[in-house]
Amino acid sequence: MIRTATMLILLWCPALLRGQTLTGEEAKDGFLSLFNGKDISGWRFGPGSADPEKMPANWKVEDGCIKVSGGGSPHCASQWDFDDFDVRFEWRANKDKYNSGFYVRSGRAVGANQINLAHGGEGGIVGGKVAGSKTVPGLQKKFGEWNAWRVLAVGEKITFWCNGELAWEGSDFKPARGYLGFQAEGAPIDFRNVRIKELGFEPLWSADKWAETKGWKWEGDRLVSEKRHMPLRMKQQDRKNYVLRTEWKVSAESGIDISLSGKNGDNVVDLGKRRNGSGGVNGSKPLKKVDNPVGQWNYLELRVNDGKATVWLNGTVVTDNVALKTTGAGSFEIVGDEGAELRGLRIREIK
Repeated sequence: MIRTATMLILLWCPALLRGQTLTGEEAKDGFLSLFNGKDISGWRFGPGSADPEKMPANWKVEDGCIKVSGGGSPHCASQWDFDDFDVRFEWRANKDKYNSGFYVRSGRAVGANQINLAHGGEGGIVGGKVAGSKTVPGLQKKFGEWNAWRVLAVGEKITFWCNGELAWEGSDFKPARGYLGFQAEGAPIDFRNVRIKELGFEPLWSADKWAETKGWKWEGDRLVSEKRHMPLRMKQQDRKNYVLRTEWKVSAESGIDISLSGKNGDNVVDLGKRRNGSGGVNGSKPLKKVDNPVGQWNYLELRVNDGKATVWLNGTVVTDNVALKTTGAGSFEIVGDEGAELRGLRIREIK
């Protein structure tokens, strides 16, 4: 019995280390943690993407929570933008006259499409229009207790649950893509256990997705390169048009190459090794250098469509619709120097 319990703890260790309480079903279903319980990684204040050297005075990470003391700014925004998703989190007010909000599909500065989190107005839409939305204060717990919210967005439809109960179903929800965020507004509130599933994406952080994994260590949704030039080779060989998303981090001596469909060595996306910045394809200079400091996570979206590649890095397009050397269906491989890391690697086919 002791041995079985120990094995269960080891299996769940990656989730525990990230301050997450993903259920087994959520983890299997492709949910990602958006908060590690230790620092603000994955979130930002303002338009930049690097982790702040100093947290804003009204925000802190403590006791496994993102905590806001009030104020009117800055708001806390996600590094990623999302289109269709299922997002879940918990919040707790620390006084009875609380006020905040949860932004969904908002602009990079976050300010529109707020699901209100003000006492008496919980659930109402602020800074946007959603047909069918309404305030639902009766579904909230009293201050000092944790509430569980869930938001499902699919196209122009959005569905909202509070503490396991359906609050409302809305339509005409726009725009089609945007950022998540928590509002700083007037009162202390804690947030925790933030996780999301991007609908339509296939998780690639399990070894069974790859034909070759030697030299890589697997820790939940995180992959660490333990040996130089040991490739991850994809099993599926008919990738042609797709969106690949991942977070990556390198040391001063390490980098990552992603070889796209075609012959090995063709169509290489360089990460972390060039003075001009990451995201160039086949040695091309990126439009702008937006790499985060060495040792911090970077946020990469690679779009391959009809023989051309676009690279989005840390909120900015750095390679725009560049023609590939070789095209057609194929696979890709990832080569990382020792110490390079990937997290949340996922893919979605463009149909």
